[in-house]
Amino acid sequence: MTRRRKAPAAPRPSPVPADGKHAALLGLTLALMAAVLWVHRDIYWRPFDDHPQESTVSYHAFGFAAANGAGLWPNPVVARQIDIRESRIVNYTHWPNGFFLAFEAVLQVFGRTETVGRWVAILGTLAGFTLLVISVERAGPLLYLTLPVLLLSSAGRDSVGFIFIDVALNLWAGLLLAIPAHLSSRPWRHRIFRAAMILAVFSNQLIVPFAAGVILIRWQQTRSRRGLLIDLAVLASATIAVLALLAAGMGSLEAGRAELVRIFRIRSSTAAASWLPALDTELRHLFHLGPAAGSILVIGAWAACVRARQWRVAMLLPGFLALTLLLRQYIAGHHFARLPFVLYSLITVAVAVELLAGRLGRLRNWTRLTAAGLLVAGAVAGRQQYEVNRGMQITRGAILTTLSDPRQQLALEQCNQFQFHPDYREEGFDPLGLMGQFYFGPQVVQRVRRGEPRRPCTVDLETFLIRPGAR
Repeated sequence: MTRRRKAPAAPRPSPVPADGKHAALLGLTLALMAAVLWVHRDIYWRPFDDHPQESTVSYHAFGFAAANGAGLWPNPVVARQIDIRESRIVNYTHWPNGFFLAFEAVLQVFGRTETVGRWVAILGTLAGFTLLVISVERAGPLLYLTLPVLLLSSAGRDSVGFIFIDVALNLWAGLLLAIPAHLSSRPWRHRIFRAAMILAVFSNQLIVPFAAGVILIRWQQTRSRRGLLIDLAVLASATIAVLALLAAGMGSLEAGRAELVRIFRIRSSTAAASWLPALDTELRHLFHLGPAAGSILVIGAWAACVRARQWRVAMLLPGFLALTLLLRQYIAGHHFARLPFVLYSLITVAVAVELLAGRLGRLRNWTRLTAAGLLVAGAVAGRQQYEVNRGMQITRGAILTTLSDPRQQLALEQCNQFQFHPDYREEGFDPLGLMGQFYFGPQVVQRVRRGEPRRPCTVDLETFLIRPGAR
């Protein structure tokens, strides 16, 4: 007897609508986003002279990127920074190197400028957020409006243009959610998703809680226990491999493990009494409803999404909260790290209002219009936290004045190790060392690559001179 072959299962349709209406909404959204960016171009492409938390870290990103020019081996996974005071390249075992490798490739093509850094941050972050928005089940005008509203908000104006490894986190979050949403009927979708998870962890290990949430969404869609176990195994393997290679960057696995444990304890040390108010503050600045009212609104909207089984929306906030539970101090202490929380809250509220509007018949458009007006009004009323910092502005201006002098440019060619006068350092914070990675880091990279001897110089910020020798 011949055995009848089982017919292949019919491909499941994508759970995300893709008709002309939603394409039109997406086009309108992109146009509105471009308009907001144009109106606020002085904010989104601002120089690195605002709050040190934003500006010095942005300078640091350029240093991480440039350090790759000195060579990647023997450990290309660990990030490297430039120690301009000692003229050396140092492994930085807190972060993987994937984003900085990609960033350096962009800088090699478009130039090593602050403007290019802002472009990378804005395009990378908004690409990820746009993929996120078009990948949830419940599409509607309010959902698409969340992106322009985010750009109008104080959180958006502060942090969308922030250039650091968070760009990778935002981009990969959108990609990981988009793959199962838009490629659900493709036979090779599993390989693409698992490869994307590996690359995402290589770019920013903080993606792991979000990736775990997307894995559960995939299982809810397919009900495949085998697929669930493979996804979890791939995510766990990628995470362990990246952490092990980061630890190896310290010279030994034991020393690296101790350093990772140390930094984890620092980043998770904040009590709930500190990080929960930080999240509530973001919602107060977003909705302007008073203390706790914004949080109550978001909690109620989330419950409505759960009741309606809008799982792609419902997993967003828990995924972020899982990260905050692991790294309470990091989230509470860094305003830029809470940008995804603001977007996820906007999406949750927008979808909940869409669910409500769908039950109101003729009033549904008035409901949407009212909600849109309130969201926009609340967003534009928010005040930025990353405003111009006078000390950063003066220091940046002094360095630019020095480097604009052709005679000092000639002097710079003889230097590859740098000190500053006047200098400022405190425990754990070296702003001139971070800024210097942007302005003087390439000289150090060149010295290390060529194996040249150290030639120390002092950058005098009072007289705008570069002097040979250490002061």
